[in-house]
Amino acid sequence: MDVSIEDYQELVDQVRLFLEGRDRELISKVKKVMESASRELNFEKAAVVRDQIRAIEKTVEKQTVVSSKMRDQDIIGLSHSGKEAEVVILLVRGGSMVGTRSYSIRGAWEHSREILEAF
Repeated sequence: MDVSIEDYQELVDQVRLFLEGRDRELISKVKKVMESASRELNFEKAAVVRDQIRAIEKTVEKQTVVSSKMRDQDIIGLSHSGKEAEVVILLVRGGSMVGTRSYSIRGAWEHSREILEAF
């Protein structure tokens, strides 16, 4: 199956939106493709795109909405006991949690502030 440069670039753009957690924007773009295919009476392509939209929606529905403000942010959590500390970063994109990062660190700290400054 040959893919035009324009179609390939569109797929790359869609993957980028998905990986950045910009699912609403992605679904909007893909719906436009489906509507265009439908207007051109290409119902087979429209059905394939419809199924892609459903798959995207199913994938992102499991994400937790952290903020209704729909902004990108990183939320840092910290727990420590003695010389061990765990720092967890929640990655929020478009108001939805899209990933986490966890770091275990060791050192001699008395206050949480010292740990965060060292981190």
